[in-house]
Amino acid sequence: MGPLREGVLQHHRIGSPSFGSGCASWCVDGILDRIEYQKRPRRFEYRLTEKGIELYPLIVAMIAWGDRWMAGAAGAPVELIHRRCGHAITPKLICPSCSETHAPSGSEDERDALRTFLEEATLARAGSAPKTLPEDVRRSADPPERPPGALAGNARASGVELDDTAWARLDDDQRYALIKLGDGAKPSHNFKAALEEFLGA
Repeated sequence: MGPLREGVLQHHRIGSPSFGSGCASWCVDGILDRIEYQKRPRRFEYRLTEKGIELYPLIVAMIAWGDRWMAGAAGAPVELIHRRCGHAITPKLICPSCSETHAPSGSEDERDALRTFLEEATLARAGSAPKTLPEDVRRSADPPERPPGALAGNARASGVELDDTAWARLDDDQRYALIKLGDGAKPSHNFKAALEEFLGA
């Protein structure tokens, strides 16, 4: 991962003001260093700091996620190659104690991963961790015991029968998600995918 030079960026037409302001922000945050490499005319290059280099696993993981879920028929736009052996690389979580590969495999693991993600996202956006609701407030906000009429109708229009039996198989989080996505005059474009995911339709 070499430096990014302003002259090269301008040549490839990516030295836009928004890109420059982004680099400036990353410099302030300690992710990039801006270093002068030419006096006349004055030109600068951006180098990753140690803090910036430690973002590499996150960026690789995001690339892998995009390649799997967003690439479409054209396939992955970028392939990461291990220079030493010449093979494509994929990110994995490895336990430092036993070297076993870890991935959320059960409902508890998935809930823990989702909880961690939501806590980190809330902390980053709001500056404080999400609040835990008292149990009496949670009980008063429980989803209905039967699927709302509009929700069931939208599910039927999507080719899925969301009856009382199917509703009973869902947990509260899944019911909340379906109500949010599909209990209205115009369901979300993600509604059918959620039905298929939750009900195996």
